[in-house]
Amino acid sequence: MRVPRIVADTSALLTQARSGITDSSLWRAISSRRIIPLVSYATYTEFRDKLGDPRFGISPAARDSILAEYLHYAEYIRDVPNSGETVPQDESDNPFVDLAMAKEADAIVSVDPDLLNCNGMWDFPVITVTEFVLRFS
Repeated sequence: MRVPRIVADTSALLTQARSGITDSSLWRAISSRRIIPLVSYATYTEFRDKLGDPRFGISPAARDSILAEYLHYAEYIRDVPNSGETVPQDESDNPFVDLAMAKEADAIVSVDPDLLNCNGMWDFPVITVTEFVLRFS
């Protein structure tokens, strides 16, 4: 059976990181290899930069540990073509859509209302972390 591949956007990952990433439902699914997160340079860079934001109170050592562990389980996609699709409310979300389209992801997991409002626009669902747990856990 094929392991589902998902694109987790930065908002979903940050929500999980703030609640203690290793205790989160999304992280448990990743670390137990029940799903494979897809990561591109653009999505990784955004997550790294947001983790370093002082508002989140994550130390540099903790940030580096989270990133290293996340990449350990992820499938890193080097070259992601521009799909030509756009998220109407927030074009900064386009790299997540491009990645999901390029690698035929099973879903985008998000807590971002702009991205969630796009559910149904593509061949994959855009779902919340709660919906993710119900579908993939």
